[in-house]
Amino acid sequence: MSLVLLFLIILILINALYVAAEFAAVGVRHTQVKSYADNGDALAKKLLPILDNPLSLDRYIACCQVGITLSSLVLGAFGQLTLGVMLGDLIIVLFDTTPAQAYSASSLITLFLLTAAQVIFGELLPKSIALQFPIKTALWTVIPMRWSLKVLGPFITFLNGSGALLLKLIKIQPAHHGHVHSPQEIAMLIAESRDGGYLEEEEFKRLNQALTLSSKTAHQIMVPRQEIRAIDIELPIAEIVKNLVDSPYTRLPVYRDSIDKVIGVVRVKDLVTKYSREETFSSIDELITPVTLVPESISAERVLTLLREKGAHQALVVDEHGSLKGLITLEDVLSELFGEIADEFKVKGEANFEALGPDRFRVPGKIRLDHLASKTGIDFQGDADTLSGYLVEKLGYLPKGKEILEVDGWRIRIEKVKNHVVTTAVIRKLKSSDNLSEPVLIPEVQDK
Repeated sequence: MSLVLLFLIILILINALYVAAEFAAVGVRHTQVKSYADNGDALAKKLLPILDNPLSLDRYIACCQVGITLSSLVLGAFGQLTLGVMLGDLIIVLFDTTPAQAYSASSLITLFLLTAAQVIFGELLPKSIALQFPIKTALWTVIPMRWSLKVLGPFITFLNGSGALLLKLIKIQPAHHGHVHSPQEIAMLIAESRDGGYLEEEEFKRLNQALTLSSKTAHQIMVPRQEIRAIDIELPIAEIVKNLVDSPYTRLPVYRDSIDKVIGVVRVKDLVTKYSREETFSSIDELITPVTLVPESISAERVLTLLREKGAHQALVVDEHGSLKGLITLEDVLSELFGEIADEFKVKGEANFEALGPDRFRVPGKIRLDHLASKTGIDFQGDADTLSGYLVEKLGYLPKGKEILEVDGWRIRIEKVKNHVVTTAVIRKLKSSDNLSEPVLIPEVQDK
């Protein structure tokens, strides 16, 4: 009896080994294993090649599944032949029943006991351990798993090949196991790390901003065309130098005839240095460096890559027809990751998000709707990217100032307009005593 119980326990432990190995292999982080391997851990060095190769990881997982299946089958068969028979003999003695009744009852009891033991000790317990300690579990199980791969290798090859053939017949591309996560899954992992206390709030925000960088376009974060300061190459050198001295910028686009025909970028330092040495020179052509052009639909992430590859600080944003739409700088992209930072193309003292009281703010017209929505919860509906564009879209005409828009429980009053563009607006949350029926437009009315 003791040997039978010992063998049954061993079978359950074997099942637990394969379950733990499977969940650990899928749940462990590749970077963690690589770090262990780089530090000289022998087990990590054995596990890393498996995680690096999707096909090897497929065989590893298949080996776990085959091991679980075989151990379960052997456990059930052996348990019925040994424990079931002994329990049936005991039932005959104790209850004086017929052998058929006794062995039928013993089969059911044995099945229940073995299933309960296997689910608890062979499935749930090792799974919980593997999920809670994936790196340790993966390392502890790699040696027996390598032995299993050698023994079960031919059988696994046959099963994997048969499965791939069936998928091919029904025109489904076989998928490989791998440690790849979608952006949504990464966002969930970041949120869980924050909730678990592993990330500070600022770190959480920064990682989320980095994750969404690819969803932002150059058009959304560029400096608009009308705010670009540029140099007309036909101007006299003295006038160009004077403009540069009065300018806060270190690099300026150079155009010929119109701003749509930008021919390059000139560094203020280069021009001033040349002027100080050669006051009589008549052209800045040799100081002009090529300008980087990007389409307005390109992602901010791709802009960052292009600027780094070309060693550029800024790029011109053009539409599908090649017309200039704006200018994007390295600071514009980095601001998406680290928040607002100094930028030579943002005029000193320009309007920013300013709290005026409880649920009342002054905001720049160029603020992006997604930023404003994250701060206020306003649900903006429309095609515009900025508050200024949204207000023009809702008004249906170019604003003159003081117009009011009530939407989604907030009142937005246009405060200042420059060159037909809203520069600042004041928004406040409507109170229960205010009329919250439908969004309304009220021109020329002061917000109390």
